[in-house]
Amino acid sequence: MTQAADPPTPRPPADPAGRFEWDMTPDRLGEMRASVRSLVVRCGLGDAVATDAEIAVDEAMQNVLRHAYLGRTPARIDLTAWIDDDHLWVEIRDYAEPVDLDTIRPRDWDPDRPGGFGTRLIQSVMDRVAYAHAPDGRGNIVTLGRRLSRAANGGEHLG
Repeated sequence: MTQAADPPTPRPPADPAGRFEWDMTPDRLGEMRASVRSLVVRCGLGDAVATDAEIAVDEAMQNVLRHAYLGRTPARIDLTAWIDDDHLWVEIRDYAEPVDLDTIRPRDWDPDRPGGFGTRLIQSVMDRVAYAHAPDGRGNIVTLGRRLSRAANGGEHLG
């Protein structure tokens, strides 16, 4: 039996629902979470979608600060959000050195080792997650997709 290929990761439209540019520091994460929640609620997607987006974007931003920028701040991060027929999409782009995409994966549960569950948390609240290098070679992109109707969701994740 052949397995169906993953659908392509969507790219932001010319007129997204929201676009933000931050010189991000850890103390600005609260501002970013509030901006994402406000945008999602303003688009009429409800509290459940807003909460999932807020959690996933916060974790992704923390990972970018810690692993792509190696804790050096302020760090330029762009966020673009849009809605298509059945998903809320959020693209997060950094301008750090490209990371090894093969190292981005959930780690196994170990109750004696703190931290390291951001990727697993992101995948638990989003239906699609994709990592890529920026097309111009400057930075990395994580694309998050949250199905608007989760009735038939099997939790697909892109690599």
